[in-house]
Amino acid sequence: FTIMDFRNATRLFYDPQFDGDPVQVEEFDGSQPLEMPEPKPEQDEDEDDNNGRSPIKYVVDDVPVRIIAERVQYMDKDGKLVTKSFAQFSQENLQKVYPTLDTFLQKWSESTHKQVVLVELLERGVMLDELQDQVGADYDPFDLICHVAFDQPPLTRQERARKARKQDVFTQYGEIARQVLTAMLEKYASEGIEVLEEAAEPKKMAKVLKVRPFSQYGSPMQIVNAFGGRDGFITAVRQLSQQIYTVS
Repeated sequence: FTIMDFRNATRLFYDPQFDGDPVQVEEFDGSQPLEMPEPKPEQDEDEDDNNGRSPIKYVVDDVPVRIIAERVQYMDKDGKLVTKSFAQFSQENLQKVYPTLDTFLQKWSESTHKQVVLVELLERGVMLDELQDQVGADYDPFDLICHVAFDQPPLTRQERARKARKQDVFTQYGEIARQVLTAMLEKYASEGIEVLEEAAEPKKMAKVLKVRPFSQYGSPMQIVNAFGGRDGFITAVRQLSQQIYTVS
């Protein structure tokens, strides 16, 4: 027989909360005692099977979205289940925010705090953590976005640091200042751009420079003076940040 689904009720079968897990069926011939399976411990709604961590819930254009393997599923405005590859979904979502590569590059260049850009993308449903899992943890969010949204070849943070070392920003300063900038690049390669942004903030500058590897080049005051003063140090660090993202 044929079932006609006039109300699109079959979409409910894609909802794990609709009818729960399938019933376990056991066959036996009666010659052996019936063994009841051990009940599974109840799982908290906010936990998944990923080491008990809470799953990240995303909302894109007011629509709940969940990731299934490398695909994304969501209900469109007509109540139909839409399934897309994660790469396609991410590209479309990024291009809603930044329609062209130039618009993204301008926004990134103008922002002295890259985390603000990333938070805005997260609020718009861009799943940067999942992108990093798929593309690689060694890539800067900048490269993830350029690669996924605009098909640009990505560079690892180590590659960007190596290329930035060859730029003119290093030729302007003395030996101590160059060593400090080199240490900045090494921190970027291992940890990301945050350390450079914090070093360029007057309120956080001393805290950054008091710890290794920077402390081996002197006190915060001595390091800053190697750049001609606080303003010179801030200018050098911000120029270095610009150089990191201009090389390709």
